[in-house]
Amino acid sequence: MSSEVGGGSDPEDVSVSWDWGRADADDAPPLALDTIVPPSGPLEGGSRVRIIGDGLHEGIEIFVGGRPMETTYSGDALIGRVPPGSNPGPVTVKAVDPSGERTALAEGYTYVGGLEVDRITPRTIPTEGGVQIVLRGSNFDPSTAVSIDGQSARRVRRIDAETLRIIAPSGQPGPADLRITTPDQSRVFEEALTYRAPLTIDSIAPASGPTVGGQEVTLEATGLDPDARVELDGQQARTLSLKPARGTMRVETPAHAGGAVNVTLRSDGEATRLEDAYYYREDQTSKIASVRPDHGPTSGGTKVVLTGYGFQASNASIQFGDETAAIVDATETRAVVETPRVSDSGAVDVSLQHGNREVDAVPEGFEYRTSIRIDEVTPSTGPVEGGTKVTLEGEGLADIDRFLFDGLP
Repeated sequence: MSSEVGGGSDPEDVSVSWDWGRADADDAPPLALDTIVPPSGPLEGGSRVRIIGDGLHEGIEIFVGGRPMETTYSGDALIGRVPPGSNPGPVTVKAVDPSGERTALAEGYTYVGGLEVDRITPRTIPTEGGVQIVLRGSNFDPSTAVSIDGQSARRVRRIDAETLRIIAPSGQPGPADLRITTPDQSRVFEEALTYRAPLTIDSIAPASGPTVGGQEVTLEATGLDPDARVELDGQQARTLSLKPARGTMRVETPAHAGGAVNVTLRSDGEATRLEDAYYYREDQTSKIASVRPDHGPTSGGTKVVLTGYGFQASNASIQFGDETAAIVDATETRAVVETPRVSDSGAVDVSLQHGNREVDAVPEGFEYRTSIRIDEVTPSTGPVEGGTKVTLEGEGLADIDRFLFDGLP
């Protein structure tokens, strides 16, 4: 405010002038836009940004790609959320002062096309993860991250803007959400995938029956779906009941010639098979029809399932060579045992004893192998993209088919 009063003049002649402008308006820098942080975001808008420049203050109007953006002035910058865009690509950001001063920042902000996933192969994955999934869609950038039900993918490889290859993490059975994240945006595709327990046959009871068929057999299994079916040596068994949630299935055996046969379980395009898992018997003769698995370490402790007949006799025992196995569970047609410890590797006979009498045997039915042990991995570190050649030192490694690093081959 400035005032001038003449000496002895009428108060009515007092001249008073007021300046309602901003303090030091003459010294304020001209309006200018320097940068937008972050400089890009999704086409649907909504990203929170900071507009940095000179001469900024409350009341300045901001337009992004011609559309108004509401802002507040804080800490020498304008803060607000970007309005939706019309098309992907860079747009001009304009600032207009109430005084009429205006400025523009060409290509000051870039709208990025929304993340899309059009195809997922496969959509059903095992609960242990470790399988490759191919995602096809749009707007994947080199920094794209992927998670499934909150668990980061074990590996993400961007092929191009439309294709990602990932290694799935482990998960729980059931539907799972897929999240795709880039520096500009994140999107969740609900129930895009389904985790399923691996298809396995855990038990078959009874594991033996007459050649005429008609035997009711109960399978305990994982990974069942409502269309699961069972085959014995290629012949489909009649399904009597199926309860996927409980993991049980009851079937009726078809007729078949005497001997051990393979049991195959098919479910949702997958199949698993147990070799010689069911024994068609012609009479009540005690018999070892199959030994699964047929190998294990010399340290013993391997759980082995034997199918056949005569395992529930009061004086029954199972011998691996000269050593007696511990019987974990036994029915007339199936026995679960733990292998005894031995000193030397090699194949041994597996026999069924009733008292001191051998009633049946499988010559060289089980092979003891040197115990597996990893003592040292050299080098012990490497880049996340893999490809490092490493040397493993230990015991029993010569016959190993593959090695896994955090579940990845």
